Amino acid sequence: PEGSRTLFLWEARGLYAPINSTSDGLIDNWYLSRTRFGNDEHILNSWKNQGYTHMLVYLDGAEYERDRRTALSPQDWMVLENLLDKLPSPMEFGESYAIYSLEQ
Repeated sequence: PEGSRTLFLWEARGLYAPINSTSDGLIDNWYLSRTRFGNDEHILNSWKNQGYTHMLVYLDGAEYERDRRTALSPQDWMVLENLLDKLPSPMEFGESYAIYSLEQ
């Protein structure tokens, strides 16, 4: 929606995204948020304080990272699941993308 700002997770391709979007160029947005802010509540508050209203998750990218990236522990993934559980159901685009509203 107009006035929204979207954070991408596991999606580096932001070339055709609206200017008010932040792509995950180094595929580290989740890792950095988890490292800096700890739990799901602090991460969500941080994103909101930065002006983000939505989050786009590239589901295939997340699955790839879960299977291969050792820097992310099972606890890191559990925190992500807890965060997603606090959000309204996402809008899904095919089987690969989900957009979550950060507004609760």
